[in-house]
Amino acid sequence: MYHIIREYWIKIDERNFTVMRKTGVSENGEPVFGNFSYWGTFANALEHIRKDIIRRKLKSGTGELPDAIKTIREESAEIKEIFQKLTMEM
Repeated sequence: MYHIIREYWIKIDERNFTVMRKTGVSENGEPVFGNFSYWGTFANALEHIRKDIIRRKLKSGTGELPDAIKTIREESAEIKEIFQKLTMEM
């Protein structure tokens, strides 16, 4: 399982890239994950994370359109940077 950004992780098996979001910690200190989604490629899994982060940020607030656009640009740039680092290392 690989930590991607903030509370997002990707678990990789022979069939899927599973996006998981850490939702808390159990009584014995183990992380608890939820919001599972399954993707056929790593790029699609990262795209899902990007969209989920943006959706959560925009859902929790109100404001002007330029503020929403700024949020979308910032979050998109952060995920793009992660993807570029990964592809450069391959």
